[in-house]
Amino acid sequence: MGYEQLEEIGDMTTMIEKKKGFEAERVGVFKGLEVKFRETFSCRWLLPVQAEEAHDSLPPLSDCRKKYGYITIGLFFVFTALGLYWMDTLTMFLFSARRT
Repeated sequence: MGYEQLEEIGDMTTMIEKKKGFEAERVGVFKGLEVKFRETFSCRWLLPVQAEEAHDSLPPLSDCRKKYGYITIGLFFVFTALGLYWMDTLTMFLFSARRT
């Protein structure tokens, strides 16, 4: 099902339009996703919000870098590493508690 959806995005059409005989404009999956999300590839593609909401809540990294410098990238990696560490620790604790 996921493959079919990506194929429809790459064709810039829907399955119903194909069944009705409309011509598909093949632009490729990546270009089709850029059209859908109304911007080039960004981490905002992964957020479950509309494009306008994502622009308001999560500015592009280049804007953050201009405003705050490279410290934002460093802090992002530090907090990501800490989050993964604590998630791993919590998971190990929960699974070890079940075994005993």
